[in-house]
Amino acid sequence: DVLRTSNEPCGRYFTQLFPTPLSVKLANTILKRLASEGKTVVSRWRCRYYLWLSGEPFADDARALTILRAMERMEWIAPLDQGKGKLFRVTAPFAPAAVNPYELALEAYHGCTLAFATAMEVHQLTDQRATAIHLLRPPGIQGYSLSQLRKQSDPPAEPILLQQLPAGTSPEAWQMNEIPRQIGIKSAAGREIVLHSVRDRFVFDFVEAEGFGTAVRVASRERTLVEGLRFPADCGGLNEVFRAWSGARDELNLDRVIDAAERFRTGILFQRVGFVLETLGFEHPRLEDWKRLHVQRGGSRVLDPGVPFASEFSATWGLSINHPIDLLEG
Repeated sequence: DVLRTSNEPCGRYFTQLFPTPLSVKLANTILKRLASEGKTVVSRWRCRYYLWLSGEPFADDARALTILRAMERMEWIAPLDQGKGKLFRVTAPFAPAAVNPYELALEAYHGCTLAFATAMEVHQLTDQRATAIHLLRPPGIQGYSLSQLRKQSDPPAEPILLQQLPAGTSPEAWQMNEIPRQIGIKSAAGREIVLHSVRDRFVFDFVEAEGFGTAVRVASRERTLVEGLRFPADCGGLNEVFRAWSGARDELNLDRVIDAAERFRTGILFQRVGFVLETLGFEHPRLEDWKRLHVQRGGSRVLDPGVPFASEFSATWGLSINHPIDLLEG
């Protein structure tokens, strides 16, 4: 008992070798949460979060590490090469054999959101699997609690704050607790992680969806389609983007598409989205406003930003149709 409660190194070492009954009990609590949420990865910060939820009064980083080490000795988790001791793979019998790459990326970059080609995968808008995982990375609110952020002279708007909290956590947990720092890793389960910096005003329309059996934060289906026309190279090319638009046609929330395009406030995007919607047969009152306010007559804007200007032209939308549109027309 003296060794277990000692602040000396020998006491800490003894505790790591022989976890206390309380450590075992808390480890069981953490394991149950991992099982109920279908987790394949757990970080030190998420362990601390689970301890907060369980009412543990001493849920600091050291206590979280003690619990994780106890779980490691019981072969419920194993350290990952990435993350320098802050990320662990779940190895308990209920866990899948492979790590979920989406989950791992968001566990490390917890304030980020899956986007572009990765969001297309999650929403089943494509059957392609990119070699990279794309994440939208806002300016960040790490190292502060929500109460501290709200007291700043120019705090981010509440919806922006809430969409940057660690994925899969409750806002109440961060009222007084500091939001942890992100864990810098370069890849997840063999897939490169590509970070796209976004300003606060572009933090919108993020949703929770299932990705390989685990809830993940991802750009909405409609935002993903709109951004496919904005950055087709990050979405597998315009052919794959057109295929996604065509496949999503019957489930499309048209108002949400219109809202996403207007929130980006990019002239060329109004033209591309409007052209694609009308080619697919959609009608909306806002499209007439777009033609009047955002179409440049006789301009040199193109449908595909990665291809030179072509002679075929949409006078209605002021666009050079420099890419085949058979997938939209079909």
